[in-house]
Amino acid sequence: MGKLDRVKKLSICMMVKDEEKNLERCFESIKPLIDREDVELIVVDTGSEDNSVDIIKNYTTKLYFHKWNDNFSEMRNITISYATGEWIFILDADEELVDPFELMDLLNSKKMKEFNAISLLIKNFLTKSGTEQSIFPALRIFRYDEDFRYDGVVHNQPVFKQPTLETEILLNHYGYFNDDKVLMEKKFRRTATLLKSELEKDPNNVYYQYQLAKSYIMHGDYEDGLNQIEVAYNVMQKKQTNRSQSYIYNVYARVALHLKQFDKVIEIAEEGIGYRKDYIDLYFLLGKAKYNKKMNNEALNAYRNYLKLYKQGNDLGCLKDLSLEIKYIDEKSKDSVVQDMVYIMIEQEEFETAKKLLNEVDDSSIRNKALGKIYLAARKLEDLCEHYDSLNESSQQELEYLIEDHKSRLSDDEKTDLEISLSHLSSPYSLLNNARNSSDPEVIKNIANDLINKHNLIELPIFYCEIITLCLKNNISLFRYFKNFDSNSIQKMMNFVLNSAADSKWLIINYLNNIKPIRDNDYNNNRIYYSIVLPLLIAENQEATIEKRNITDEFIDLFERYIKSGKNAVRIIYNKDKLKLYYQTINDAEHKLFCLLLIMDDAIAKQNIKASLKYLKETVTTFKSLSKFYDVLFINTYIEFGDIFKKQNKMDDAIEMYEEALLKSINEKQHQFILEQIENCI
Repeated sequence: MGKLDRVKKLSICMMVKDEEKNLERCFESIKPLIDREDVELIVVDTGSEDNSVDIIKNYTTKLYFHKWNDNFSEMRNITISYATGEWIFILDADEELVDPFELMDLLNSKKMKEFNAISLLIKNFLTKSGTEQSIFPALRIFRYDEDFRYDGVVHNQPVFKQPTLETEILLNHYGYFNDDKVLMEKKFRRTATLLKSELEKDPNNVYYQYQLAKSYIMHGDYEDGLNQIEVAYNVMQKKQTNRSQSYIYNVYARVALHLKQFDKVIEIAEEGIGYRKDYIDLYFLLGKAKYNKKMNNEALNAYRNYLKLYKQGNDLGCLKDLSLEIKYIDEKSKDSVVQDMVYIMIEQEEFETAKKLLNEVDDSSIRNKALGKIYLAARKLEDLCEHYDSLNESSQQELEYLIEDHKSRLSDDEKTDLEISLSHLSSPYSLLNNARNSSDPEVIKNIANDLINKHNLIELPIFYCEIITLCLKNNISLFRYFKNFDSNSIQKMMNFVLNSAADSKWLIINYLNNIKPIRDNDYNNNRIYYSIVLPLLIAENQEATIEKRNITDEFIDLFERYIKSGKNAVRIIYNKDKLKLYYQTINDAEHKLFCLLLIMDDAIAKQNIKASLKYLKETVTTFKSLSKFYDVLFINTYIEFGDIFKKQNKMDDAIEMYEEALLKSINEKQHQFILEQIENCI
């Protein structure tokens, strides 16, 4: 069909394969267009195996089938061959036209007689949540011409006639979610394979090298991406095409920043800025590199240049360069820049300037935390508390984490002053700070009751578990508080206590040594006991492994009490007589350990050595976090069998069992005890 025979105003041309997840969103965005008589939708399916074809048929009758041939341009040209429109709109299934009416008004305007192509702004969503985006112009709409076509196997490029109209008509693109591993793997394999094939034919093609580097980076292969972009950069330098291929600088500096090669980022970004003064991404990357190198004044300078360009919005010159993809022109990037600037100013004690700059931040979380940092650094505790009380619960907790981190750098007197100020707040945080500054066990006990029961301690930030440490220091029973928590929650809280101070381990052990004996049939207290003990045992197991030593006596005793409590608890909730039938189906590894030991006890009672050792060996692979403690179980089992044989006057068998125990003995006391048993048998 010739140029004068075009019967439609617009032909929307698409090629698809297995796009059922995207098609309806795409088609609905252009429905106001395809409902018009002067617009047609042409879709070429290249081999869909999902529900794509059925969806397409709901929107157009112009559906054609062509087998995929690993050449994007050829397939694109096939779609164009079916077009009868004056204008050709190239659209992909994972895209969405934001304002179809704006596009149609433009095509019907008189000024379009002066142009042969139209560029749209592509907003590229890099995560499903939309928190990461990039934006770049792309030529997508072309006046029909017999010479119009696409070239290039992978990243197909249009061959068209000038002049071009630059617009701000927006097209959302959802095809490269970095957090969708399945999607990224599929696209990487397809794209990288084709690019490598093309580079074998044309090894000095900078554009293909650049696209391959981007593919590696999006796939998470950052070292490969860096190596590939270095190749592209070196070829570009030899060809002296730095200005026309300045997109190389962005990807090079970006991957170097990810790999923390800050000097390389600075070198590349500054060189790129020399060719392109309005390249906003390079100022962003330059500022980040200098900020990380503590080059604060130079970072501020780069960031100020960034903000000047950011404020130009869509008038920014680099946005009109079709070769550039701009990543750092969104609010998130701008807020990140301002946050760094504020933190530098806090460090330089320019508090009022920092506070004023925060007005440019859109993210309330960044603004609230930064304001908290300003008040903490300036020691304006009254302002800090007033700011805290103005926040919602979620923002208050973010600020609490900031305050707790800040406290670690304060003197004891400064900590006390801060905690006293915070004790007047109207929140659970005031309770914690009141407890920190109280020496009265009764006060701490009442606060613990409020935090644990009324405010549900496990749902508060983890540092609230300091109330447990304060209970331990004041000999306040934990069992009354832990009855309403599951074992995982208890272990999480005790892990915090254990890691909060060097003496915490002994604080917990002393507490456990002084509690009253627990009845065998008291399920809840046995459960709480083994839940409190487990983090201690795991920590000792790790330390003993690293230090290549045996378990210490205190922990052997603790382990034996842990096993006793565990067996008492599971004996109540599982049917002991049927354990052998279903213990392998128990998902909780700790419960399975205790069940195996109950089954082993039964085998010992029946004097079945083979079965006992079978179940005992199975415990080793069931709960590996206590691997160094299992020798204790082996020793006790061998000694128990030795005692049984000795009572039966089977001295040779008894000696054999004691000798097995001797081989695994952990300390001198145990070693001597076993030797005495052997001597008694001789």
